[in-house]
Amino acid sequence: VRKKPLPPYLAIPLLIYLASIALGIAVAFLNSNSLYALFKDIRVQVYFLLALFMASAYVASTDELHLLIVVIILAAVSVGIQQLVHVLTVDPGMALFQVRDVRIPVQMLPVATGFLVPLWVSRRRRRDWWFLPPAQALFLCAIILSFTRSVWAQFAVGTAMVLLFLSLRQRVMVVKALVLSLPLVILVTPILARAITYRQSLGALLAERVVSFAQGEEDASQAARLLDGQAALLKWLENPILGSGMGTEIEAFDPVQGRMVKGEFLHNSILYYAIKMGLPGLVSLVWIYAASVGAAIKARSMPSLSPYATGMVCALVPFVLIGIWSGNLNHAAFSPLLGFLVGINWTALAADSMSAQSVREA
Repeated sequence: VRKKPLPPYLAIPLLIYLASIALGIAVAFLNSNSLYALFKDIRVQVYFLLALFMASAYVASTDELHLLIVVIILAAVSVGIQQLVHVLTVDPGMALFQVRDVRIPVQMLPVATGFLVPLWVSRRRRRDWWFLPPAQALFLCAIILSFTRSVWAQFAVGTAMVLLFLSLRQRVMVVKALVLSLPLVILVTPILARAITYRQSLGALLAERVVSFAQGEEDASQAARLLDGQAALLKWLENPILGSGMGTEIEAFDPVQGRMVKGEFLHNSILYYAIKMGLPGLVSLVWIYAASVGAAIKARSMPSLSPYATGMVCALVPFVLIGIWSGNLNHAAFSPLLGFLVGINWTALAADSMSAQSVREA
């Protein structure tokens, strides 16, 4: 794979995105927004752009692309181990909402799975085939015991997409590997769940999380997000085109804390970008993701890039779709990963352009 200039359909939204950041900063000063909140918002964009440009600058061949994806998978393994260790260290009988540690980035596990499965089925050496069952068992145990509903949904959507893109023979291989991992999941997960509480089984704990989602506003966590979103919507309607600038803080009642809370973070990423960077920023961000995914789907027709392009689609799409409603797209902890996923895809874009040019020249 040879480096080529960035295609216009990605360069144009990226330029608009950069201009929207500048606009958001200018509007922030005009509105006298909090400098502390402003710098926190800028940090999110800097992390995203740095990861995007660094990944695209580093990847000049499929070997480097493979190396970076291996780093993602190994990082996910460490996150899975961290989640299991956390479960073992909590006090028995602790309330479920206290057991969950949002500082552990379990969202990386479905991302790693999106890359791991297509690469695994494309390997021709049998000595590489042993890795998927134990890795999937580790990821499943950690995802289940994170008790994070958005991560459950992200994993389910990502797995469905992977199976959709694979051939029938490859699907059978993946299902066999999953069957091999299930005994370990069934054995280990309930044992670790007992470390959380002596009074409830794993099934009861999972049911508690599912039922809390169905409770809607009666669930304090969901009620807080709804009230936060309502306040953010009213703020956006004050200036729907240019927004209110980066560093804008939203004040809303938090049922969990029982008081009014003011902050720059929003769980709704759509409203976050519409408020902070205006409609140009929101539209350009959607354009960047859509162009990247579309190019990766096209690059799947190239045998040398097909596993990587498939992995990018299956890792990024669920992360973005689920993350919109969890604030992951505007979270400082995840913006580097998002920039990284877009940046490594530029190699596929360049290869796709080079292939198309070669066909025209022929």
